[in-house]
Amino acid sequence: MSTTADNFGRGEIDTLTGGAGSDVFVLGDSRRAFYLGTGAQDYALITDFNPATDFLQVHGGSVYTVGAAPAGLPTGAALFVGNDLVAILTGVDPANSAAVLARFRPV
Repeated sequence: MSTTADNFGRGEIDTLTGGAGSDVFVLGDSRRAFYLGTGAQDYALITDFNPATDFLQVHGGSVYTVGAAPAGLPTGAALFVGNDLVAILTGVDPANSAAVLARFRPV
C-alpha cells in the first residue's frame, strides 16, 4: 500500500491475508480512512476474514456501510465510505452486515 502523503491505498488493490488465529486488518488510522478517492478502482481484498475472530481497524471519523461487492469484482461483503469502495471481504455474506460492523475497531 502506498503511504505517501494523504494517498494511503489510493490507486491500489491490495490483497490482505491473515494468519492463524485472530487478525486485525488495518483499513484506516486516527487521521483518515484508507483506499479513498477513486471509487471501486482501489480497495483492500481481504481473503480470509472471519467475523468470529478477526477485527477491522477503521478511521473513527468515517461512516462505513456494508453491502455487496460491485459487479465485476470478487464476491463478498464490501465496505464503503460513501460511494467509495474500501474493502471486499471474500467469502463473507453481505447480508451478514451486523456481524461485520461488530468487528470494527475505530481509531
